Amino acid sequence: MVIVNTFFKKKREHLITYSSRGRCSQIGYFLYKRIKLVEVMNCKVIPVDYVAPHHRLLCMELGLKRERKAKAKEIRKIKWYKLVREGDKIKEFKRSVLEGIDMGIEDVQERWTQNAAVMRRHGEELLRETSSIIWEEKESWWWSEGIEKVIKDKEANKMGRVIVKERQREV
Repeated sequence: MVIVNTFFKKKREHLITYSSRGRCSQIGYFLYKRIKLVEVMNCKVIPVDYVAPHHRLLCMELGLKRERKAKAKEIRKIKWYKLVREGDKIKEFKRSVLEGIDMGIEDVQERWTQNAAVMRRHGEELLRETSSIIWEEKESWWWSEGIEKVIKDKEANKMGRVIVKERQREV
């Protein structure tokens, strides 16, 4: 940390931050990281603007650079979740994969590689892929299993209350 006020030569009235009954002193200081000292453009006291009686406003000008947003990674993924949500897709996927699998290969590694390629190809054709844009700076660091459990419990309680109210209306 450095005291920014000491890096700039100024007139006496541009250094004094406190004056009372003819006594003047420099009591206001800015501390800044030495590594980022390049960002500091100027530091001065404005003698006309009073913040409070006897005190003067201390200003520091910074030349900050705007950080650019993180570039998106392009990762295309097959929408495998559609197999669970859409029942007709499961049957169609099974049929197309079983037609494409080659059972005549003896080498296990080669058979695995070819069959995995067949499954991926049919998955891409049937289920399609995501848009491939995934932003790096997601605000999901705070999300945890505990939070998810609490939310599910609240939803279950709400659903339970709704069912009870419906039953009461019926009676």
